[in-house]
Amino acid sequence: LLLTALKSSTDRKESFGVAGRNPLAAVAHGHSLAEAIVDTVREPLVVLDRDLRVIAASRSFYRTFAAEPGNTEGRMLYELGDGQWNIPALRTVLEDIIPRHRTVEAYEVEHEFPTIGRRVMLLNARQVFDEDGTGSALLLAIEDVTERRGIEREKDDLLRQKEILLQEMQHRVANSLQIIASILLLKARTVQSEEIRLHLHDAHQRVMSVAINPGATQLTVMFRLASSSARDRVAPMTPALDAT
Repeated sequence: LLLTALKSSTDRKESFGVAGRNPLAAVAHGHSLAEAIVDTVREPLVVLDRDLRVIAASRSFYRTFAAEPGNTEGRMLYELGDGQWNIPALRTVLEDIIPRHRTVEAYEVEHEFPTIGRRVMLLNARQVFDEDGTGSALLLAIEDVTERRGIEREKDDLLRQKEILLQEMQHRVANSLQIIASILLLKARTVQSEEIRLHLHDAHQRVMSVAINPGATQLTVMFRLASSSARDRVAPMTPALDAT
């Protein structure tokens, strides 16, 4: 419907022929209808002819990319904004991928615009054909995902910082446990009771098994110490330790 309306705006006679099959195509010779359809699209949309000249663009396109209709319609897409749309990745889509595959979905392009700064865009393009099978126009929808990609990068940065903090915490916990293990081993050498010495050696081995595990978090350490009933094992040793 959109392409029928656009075509009828440039060829009145042909538009009336199409109107016999579709009355909507003859509304205001198709031009007003085409503009209305394009303007209802929420994301930036550009309609291009065979030579990649702009036939029409949506209001969201002009708003998002700070463009004006008078400087856009009828011009080559690559010439818009003093050549700021002459993007190699965009050329790849329009001149290489579309002629071979006719459609492109979610093709990501990142570009620094002189007027609005860096933008990350997802391109969705579709070639539209006439009844005789020849390409008549190209619909190019542009989704600005700059903010979304920025949030994703911030999330990734936070996750990396969290991982660094966890590694630092694990390192400090391991160092503290090694100190505790050394104290237990030192006490084991000085106590007189063989039973207490065995308990101290056992506690030393358990603490070291946690300390040398690089993947152990502080919470894991607490659970392992609790599961080994460390408190129950140390309690009988307290009088002897105090005596030393």
